[in-house]
Amino acid sequence: MSLILITGATGNVGSAVLDHLLSERQDFRILAGVRDVKKDSEILPANVEAVPFDFEDQHSIKAALEKTEILFLLRPPQLADVNKYFDPVISMALEEQIQHIVFLSVQGAEKSKFIPYHKIEKLIINSSLPYTFLRPAYFMQNFTTIKS
Repeated sequence: MSLILITGATGNVGSAVLDHLLSERQDFRILAGVRDVKKDSEILPANVEAVPFDFEDQHSIKAALEKTEILFLLRPPQLADVNKYFDPVISMALEEQIQHIVFLSVQGAEKSKFIPYHKIEKLIINSSLPYTFLRPAYFMQNFTTIKS
């Protein structure tokens, strides 16, 4: 049974990923990487295991990746220092022999060398880990969750 770690699992995109995975055939376990396991466990579906994951705590990252085969990686918008926050994640993913990384990037990241997403994609490519880059142009949730 595969173990899938979803970072940002309690946000708009992460929760949509969780919902989709839970609607699929269950030949995998889902881990939700969260900063506050006690608080976030209350809002996660019962069959999703919350595990500590904080980009500012390398011990939590390593512990979460030890249990993981597939990593769904989101970039928190406030974290722009790729070398400080994402290089360790990718290095640990390589050490832990993660089988696949799915990275939520942005449209045009492959051409926009100055944005963090481009630099994170380069880290992933250079790691030699199998990967998928998702490069959406926009999210429907940005329209449907607006309160008027």
